[in-house]
Amino acid sequence: MNRYKRWIGAAILAVAAVVLATWSYPTAAVVVWIVVVVLVGFAIREFLDTGPDSRTAPTGTGRASAPPPGG
Repeated sequence: MNRYKRWIGAAILAVAAVVLATWSYPTAAVVVWIVVVVLVGFAIREFLDTGPDSRTAPTGTGRASAPPPGG
């Protein structure tokens, strides 16, 4: 899913923009709820992301990033 992460984010924002643009009389509550739904969509996208990440990808034995002894 990591491969399509950017496209999924763009789709979430595009759907939210279309909903907001086609709403007859958007009130502040409507805008807040659309923002909440977008944030939930992004949270689900992050939760379902199973691709390699720089935070969890192995970097080898770990000794290359360790500081030199005595320094």
